[in-house]
Amino acid sequence: MDEWTKLSREGMDWVVKRGYEQSIPDKIWDKAKRPAHFPECQVVKNNILRTSILISFPKDSDQDLFLKRNHRRHWKDDVKSLFIPSRSFSEWKTLLHLQRLNLPVPDPLAYGERRHHGILKDSCLIVEAIDSAQPLNSYFSQQSVCPAKKKFFKKKMALITRLAHLIARLHHCGVYYRDLHGGNILIRGTEEVFFVDTEKVRFVARMSTGKRIRDLAMLYNSLFVEANLTWIKFLKIYLEEEKNVHLHWKKFFREIEKIARAFRERHIKSRSKRCLKKSTSFGIRAGGEKKVYFRKEFTEAVLQQALDKIKRFKKENKNGTLGKAGKIKIYRIRIPDNPLYPSLWVREYRYTGMERVKSLIGFSLGKTDWFNSNGLLVRKVPAPLPLSLVEEKGIMGIKASVLITEDLSSCDRLDAYIPKHFQPENQKTAFSRKIHFVHGLAKSFNQLYDKKVLLKNVKAENIFVNEIDENSWRFYFGNVNQITFNHPVSADKKLINLIHFNATIPFEVGWKDRLRFLFHFLRSRPRKERKAFVRKILDSNKLIAHSEGN
Repeated sequence: MDEWTKLSREGMDWVVKRGYEQSIPDKIWDKAKRPAHFPECQVVKNNILRTSILISFPKDSDQDLFLKRNHRRHWKDDVKSLFIPSRSFSEWKTLLHLQRLNLPVPDPLAYGERRHHGILKDSCLIVEAIDSAQPLNSYFSQQSVCPAKKKFFKKKMALITRLAHLIARLHHCGVYYRDLHGGNILIRGTEEVFFVDTEKVRFVARMSTGKRIRDLAMLYNSLFVEANLTWIKFLKIYLEEEKNVHLHWKKFFREIEKIARAFRERHIKSRSKRCLKKSTSFGIRAGGEKKVYFRKEFTEAVLQQALDKIKRFKKENKNGTLGKAGKIKIYRIRIPDNPLYPSLWVREYRYTGMERVKSLIGFSLGKTDWFNSNGLLVRKVPAPLPLSLVEEKGIMGIKASVLITEDLSSCDRLDAYIPKHFQPENQKTAFSRKIHFVHGLAKSFNQLYDKKVLLKNVKAENIFVNEIDENSWRFYFGNVNQITFNHPVSADKKLINLIHFNATIPFEVGWKDRLRFLFHFLRSRPRKERKAFVRKILDSNKLIAHSEGN
């Protein structure tokens, strides 16, 4: 500790590297508390866990610094702080140990803590900023679109080789990273690599194969999911360097892929639940009988303005639509003062007595739609963006809900779009365009099922079409009430789903186009299975037509 000095300023206890005793506690910390007031401060990341700030200085002056200020979230953090060291201290200690192992990490300069009766109230870590560096995943995505792809490929292979050697060395030294992804690996130039965000790192006496696989699975998800050849090269170099892994690269690859798939599914489930609690993108406000879930870009003032508009709209317009469970009224309101969302869709839910009782042990219909809409967006399935949910409590459960989403009025409903753009007299001129449309629609269904999403009530009237250009479209799934997530969709469920969807397609779509849709949908399956699948659908449609005729 000879190179470190202990200081105390304004209730904050500091451990500072010699040479920074005056600047960090007195100048840097003041800027970190009010970054918006100082032009040299750039907020890189700000969420409920931490605020990361890059503090730049003029050239030929002080070195640029990177500051991480960790936030207290709730009382649980207070209890933990009595028994567990702060995140700032843990990362400072980790960085020093990684430096002793000669691994490329930022130079730690100081950490500070403010405690009251042993309870942590504030903490921060200050490290040396790595100039002209960028995250590895950003570097790969930028370079993949550059015109000189051959030149970049050689650089990428050299970088992959260096990265494989570094990670093998990391594991050989007993470093279990636990958060090893492209965002936590910085690259400067084309060869210099640095490991950052080391707060989750653990040092172990022996790196088991399971720990290695978990680290590499996380790296695979962030960088190599769509680049298997590059990943195979990485694994072979890693296994040549690290002799303690006695697995063939093919078996190693399969084990990593299995864990990586589980990580992806867990990540999606976690992100889906964020709309139900306070997080980086979502907020919750409760008062009286009302509870409000909202996206943070949808401010309280805009929400109140929208609710006032709904009240006025209800007085002027008595018409609504009836939903399957209780009465659902749908409104479209305009808020010209809001540049982000000048027009909104509003769904108002009123519940029966039984539905109120059900909401005591589960989700109300409005909350189900709020959760499902966010679940689709997390899985990158196009759906109306949910902005806010207002729930009004009664004596027995939820008595009313209001869900506000973005307006999709600029898109046509599928059952209206097809007759409008693919009339029989225009089929000769628009044949190629129609083929692209059918293939695009089939592809959207395939992607839906591949992501383990089943919309049980999928109809043409609930799908909205956004025309991107002459031969490409985006299909939004509007009715999000009956959705199953995270379960593989069996062939029988796909069949029932497509039968119901096929029955709602306008008659302008002939049997040839319907078969084109089916064959494009089933093109990844064996030929016999395709034929059997199509026969079942055609037979079921005959039965439906026969029953309707009788």
